[in-house]
Amino acid sequence: MAVKLFNYINQKLNAEKLREIEAFNSSNFGGIISESSPFTVSGNTVTLTASQSSPITFLGGGLLLNQTETVSYTLSDNKLWYLEVILDSSVANITTDELIEVVDNNRISKISFKSVSCSSFNKNATYTYYSPIIEASGNPKLNQYYEYLDGTYTLSEDTSVNASKEYYYKIEATSITFTSSSLSTSSFTYFGNTLWISDNTFIIPLYAKVDGELIQTTIVRSLSDLEGLLSLSAYSHLKMFAEGTFVWSSGGREQVIDLNGSIHRKGDIGNLNITNDTIYNNTNYGTDLNPDYKDPVKINNLTVNKIANSSNDVDTKLVVDVNGNISAKTDYVQPINHGGTGATTRGPAKRNLGIFYGTKKPSEQPPTTSPQEGDIYLWIIE
Repeated sequence: MAVKLFNYINQKLNAEKLREIEAFNSSNFGGIISESSPFTVSGNTVTLTASQSSPITFLGGGLLLNQTETVSYTLSDNKLWYLEVILDSSVANITTDELIEVVDNNRISKISFKSVSCSSFNKNATYTYYSPIIEASGNPKLNQYYEYLDGTYTLSEDTSVNASKEYYYKIEATSITFTSSSLSTSSFTYFGNTLWISDNTFIIPLYAKVDGELIQTTIVRSLSDLEGLLSLSAYSHLKMFAEGTFVWSSGGREQVIDLNGSIHRKGDIGNLNITNDTIYNNTNYGTDLNPDYKDPVKINNLTVNKIANSSNDVDTKLVVDVNGNISAKTDYVQPINHGGTGATTRGPAKRNLGIFYGTKKPSEQPPTTSPQEGDIYLWIIE
């Protein structure tokens, strides 16, 4: 077995191995490190403003890249503007990567801004989550720290760190998915991660124009919340996996998207949906997720131990109507054809059963206008 040792605290560290370490530390983040977006838009032209005194810092593939010149690009429909970086570690060391290629005595930079046509481009939902701050410092209010109070994240009003509190960063990002045959045969999903188009080349998407709309694609984060970027891509995948695999404890009809792009509701289990205290059958809800829930919920071998009865009436009956609805009925009247009397008092009950009485002969005063065979008449002789 052959093992090579790379001493990462030694100045002789190879640049390629340094990138591997830094890519791990930054969760392979690919984007811009800045306090605010460095882009300005005029019509269809996007400008990235930079100078020697105020460079724009890109972080990608474990590399910090400083852009010191302003650059602009005019976008047309379905175009993506991006930064491309081609690495060459053959002569690289800890102080430099050889990102200049000499061709016919001309020095050609391997870091360049490019554009490409996209055959598909999708902007996915914006995710918002709050990352705990390991070591809070400074002024929480000015730093835009959040606190978790009464089930809600709110901006902190503290002007100094309260050691008894936990503070959070607010992280928001929108993932995009695009396909371009000029870059690769597969689709790319960008969520603040480095997009490798080959073993030694990565890109950072900057801006796109889709359906007439200019969209900033690159993630811009400040140094103060860089630690929150550690799990941006992982968080997105974990969230989609969880929503596509597990059921939310709150249930309900709010829509979620799983890793395969399927849309369902938070309360869905198989063909069932749980919303509040009701279980619905989703069998025929279709793709619009707007079910009318007409199908019954099938339960095999059902035992009901207790059913709600607000009046606590001992004569309450469990009734299944012609539509299959089960309900509790108080003062329930058992029909005659089911062995009952069809009434709640003695008089109507006797009459329903064909039992009559009176002081007159039946021929003189018939007790009923529609006597039936088997009726009973009790003639009371005074």
